[in-house]
Amino acid sequence: MAVLEKFVPDRLGCFLGWFAHETMTERVTMGYPLDDATLVWARTLRHAPQRSDSLPVVRFNAAAGTLSWVAFLLDDGSEWVGAFGAGPLSQAQKVERCPDKRHAFVIARGQGYLLNVADRKLEMITQEERLTDVVIGPRHPWFVAVSSSHIYLYTARERIYRSKRSFDALVLDDCDEEIVQGRCLREGIWRAFALDINALQLTLGQHVVTTPRGY
Repeated sequence: MAVLEKFVPDRLGCFLGWFAHETMTERVTMGYPLDDATLVWARTLRHAPQRSDSLPVVRFNAAAGTLSWVAFLLDDGSEWVGAFGAGPLSQAQKVERCPDKRHAFVIARGQGYLLNVADRKLEMITQEERLTDVVIGPRHPWFVAVSSSHIYLYTARERIYRSKRSFDALVLDDCDEEIVQGRCLREGIWRAFALDINALQLTLGQHVVTTPRGY
């Protein structure tokens, strides 16, 4: 792997310290007790829910225009639907459950939303409107998302990293607690990449890798 860039923001110390937040009486993830209602599953809907479904609908950045719809089911049996505003990428839809099972990261038509699903509240919306994929740290509340050209790292509050180098296409493959792996297309050649979350260091493989499905 060849090191492409290394970027350490001033906020990194606070960012890592916030990960380790605990109390003496109960372990807290992203600020919420673990014994509250948690997300069982979420799924995107092709159409708005029917009136006969009688499900509560909460709108996020959805004043008008074509909307995207996501249904959420909690372990207490309650279900609700999020309506998300129009974005430039009609096919970019994804929902990922966070490790605390109270939150979800939604990509709706290219826009990224971090939701407190248990409380039906928006906690963060991305500035980027052309996101296509996201992975979430297995224990910590960080999110790595990609557009067709850049890699982004978010906390639950804000974006803290954007790749300096641009690409022709990006696909996320896997992640663990420290490394996010994927494939990038540049000048017609697919190569592997790895982003070190702690060092915020992006490395690019030297060898050609398999072309992702759909490209």
